[in-house]
Amino acid sequence: MAFTRVEKLRTGGHGAIMPQVTMGAYLADGKKHKSKQINFRVTRALINELGWEPDTDKLYIAINEGSGSDKGFLQLVPDKMGRRTTVEADTNQGMAINATLDSFKHYVLNECPMPTEVVNHIVDGNALIIECPDWFRFNPLSEPQPEPEPEKVTQLNREQRRAVAARVARSLKR
Repeated sequence: MAFTRVEKLRTGGHGAIMPQVTMGAYLADGKKHKSKQINFRVTRALINELGWEPDTDKLYIAINEGSGSDKGFLQLVPDKMGRRTTVEADTNQGMAINATLDSFKHYVLNECPMPTEVVNHIVDGNALIIECPDWFRFNPLSEPQPEPEPEKVTQLNREQRRAVAARVARSLKR
């Protein structure tokens, strides 16, 4: 009988070896987490492929929302003002980032909780572009509506202004 060793990896299964991204959603427990959370997990292989070098085990990542022609996608990029995550240098463990649902301006959660699942991703230089799953969708009502064009002001000559002033004066006398 043949046995296969069951590896203990935080990102789950044999996925730590392969470059992959997982996403999930969970409810607030009222104690530690006060609101709904979206979590992202990135394997160490993908972090290495992106070339993200942590400063002393800490990595700062910004989450950018896609809108317009990029709706349905999220972008993760290194940013000193971004969210902090821990990446241990000498291990194969990846990183995990949590974001509250309230921090997203253009996306809504269809269902919650959602178990963590592998999502499609694209590597674009040092940016990681993630395709949003069906349960986390773009809200079309969040896009700014185009401002109506102001009415064009017509310039009146002296005669026209006097005629308008005479009409206004007559209507006020009545």
